[in-house]
Amino acid sequence: MGVGDWLFARPLEWRLGVQVVAIDPSAAFRKALRMWLPRILLRSAARTAA
Repeated sequence: MGVGDWLFARPLEWRLGVQVVAIDPSAAFRKALRMWLPRILLRSAARTAA
């Protein structure tokens, strides 16, 4: 089961309640979070210089 599958399995009410997610900078995690939790503030554990 991937991240997207796991998020999809959470109840909609739960997903709507998520506001902030701090993650590892994995592209797969970011993609799944953007798809299933589009309203969140997403912050990566790894910061890069602009």
